[in-house]
Amino acid sequence: MSFSLAEVDSLEAVVIIDNEVDPLSWIAPDTVDVSGRFPDVMLSESKSTTVGENTIKVMPLEAMCCGAHGLSVLVTATKDGVKHSVLFDTGPEEEAWERNAKRLGTDISIVEVIHLSHWHRDHSGGMIKAIEMISEAKKSSATAAAPVIVDLHPNRPEYRGFTIGNNPVSFSTDPTFAEIERAGGVVSKNSAAHTVLDNMFLISGFIPASAPYEKGLKGGIRIQDTNKGWEKDEEMADERFLMCNVKGKGIVMFTGCSHRGVVNASRSAVELLGSTVPLHAVLGGYHLVGSSKADVEATVKDLKALNPKVCLPGHCSGWRVKYEIEKEMPGRASVALITASSAGLGAATAKELAASGIRVVINYNSNREKAAAVLKELQALQPSSSTSTDTEPRFHIIRADVSQRASLISLVEETVKVMGRLDLVVSNHGWTKIRDFANLDDNIEEEDWDRCFNMNVKSHLWLFHAARKYLEETEGSFITTASVAGVIPGGSSMAYSVTKAAQIHLAKGLAKIAGPKVRVNSVSPGLLMTEWGHQFPQAKIDKTTNKSVLKRVATVEDVARQILCLANSSSQTGTNAVIEAGLLLG
Repeated sequence: MSFSLAEVDSLEAVVIIDNEVDPLSWIAPDTVDVSGRFPDVMLSESKSTTVGENTIKVMPLEAMCCGAHGLSVLVTATKDGVKHSVLFDTGPEEEAWERNAKRLGTDISIVEVIHLSHWHRDHSGGMIKAIEMISEAKKSSATAAAPVIVDLHPNRPEYRGFTIGNNPVSFSTDPTFAEIERAGGVVSKNSAAHTVLDNMFLISGFIPASAPYEKGLKGGIRIQDTNKGWEKDEEMADERFLMCNVKGKGIVMFTGCSHRGVVNASRSAVELLGSTVPLHAVLGGYHLVGSSKADVEATVKDLKALNPKVCLPGHCSGWRVKYEIEKEMPGRASVALITASSAGLGAATAKELAASGIRVVINYNSNREKAAAVLKELQALQPSSSTSTDTEPRFHIIRADVSQRASLISLVEETVKVMGRLDLVVSNHGWTKIRDFANLDDNIEEEDWDRCFNMNVKSHLWLFHAARKYLEETEGSFITTASVAGVIPGGSSMAYSVTKAAQIHLAKGLAKIAGPKVRVNSVSPGLLMTEWGHQFPQAKIDKTTNKSVLKRVATVEDVARQILCLANSSSQTGTNAVIEAGLLLG
């Protein structure tokens, strides 16, 4: 049976409980937006103290969530301004759920349905406290709210456990139907797949097995009838996943433990929508923590064939599958094309992006040796067995004359053909010839103006036009390298200054046209001591350095970090970031 699940405009997942917390690691651009990291807490929850005459912020570690062996995720879907929320599992115990829910500051009164993925205490242990807190929050809510529905598989075991050798060991018991109702929940027993909340969520039924290596929970046992004792329970027939269909993305599936197999569950999710909607993301427990190397590798191979753009293994997944996913599906959601990246700022940007996990296409025109040297440096930053696979290389080199429109089109097409997608374009190329800016007669060469306008304005427009459809598919970003000479008159020549100003204005114009799917920004560095920058007379370099507030010039690494920042930001478009060590303040 297939379903027609409503396409939701957006989906938010608030992780209340997981086995680990990591508020520090970077997030791959254009995959998911993440809050709750250290900088977020510092800005929203920070305390202050006085040291001498200074007031400083203090990180309140007591505001951070704690890990616990289990899973609980609050999922909110929005369609046409209407929001619905499901609490997916409730973690292992009440204290952990209450503590983290309070620290997150999430409005839990919005929870309409609690979905239990399966009868195991690490997913049901916080159930009673969650129902009580949600019910109390609903009483305080300004809007009238119905009691929370608790969607459960009807086949609740009296006891459930596993064997160690020949010895049975029981988990703590799950809450009973009666206890759930006494806490204020409305029990809804379902073993078949069904939709809830205006058709925005689908809860699966029995998950069919198709992957030969996913054989259920080895050693699983249960007591269904206390008069009969323990019986084999490896099938885990009560396990059910939750899924949504996000517009322009596809299926987002939440899995509790994947005892029946994360590949089986993922395939089932696709089949439930008639195999017409792609799998976009898989979040939850993959249950590979104790699996063999061969099973982990087979799982990732089959997941890769389903082509999810986001994999978020948590809870019982284990580090081995996380490593295997990173190795075999590296930076799948992020491919950057950087023009003029065989040296200077382009090369520095390639290194910065590669270090953050982004797959990079290096562009050069005349010097392949330099491009190859950059490639070697990138490979050293992130050694991986999949760096040079035929289907999804981590890095690639393409020769293209960016002054020619046809060449730019070919550059984009080859990038997508080889890398499989395009998420970020850093349009880094340009042209100038050093002139005496103060001498009008030295700034009227027609060839200078034609070449500057072609390379500093038109070619960026052509490149954006060629890349736009691919960037729309990934909701990506286009960043041009302008110059501080486009902000205030000055620099290498009048033609350069004027066309860089036009380039900044072009980026703002493209930002208006490209939204809401594509973000367009520009960076305007001051003097950079690249091979080109060293062509300036030392007197000019010294004058620029002394005039800047920081008494130095910006580095290519400074600018590369700003480019990565713009690429990571989902809310910035039409921005021109100036990086010039305070030169304009001098």
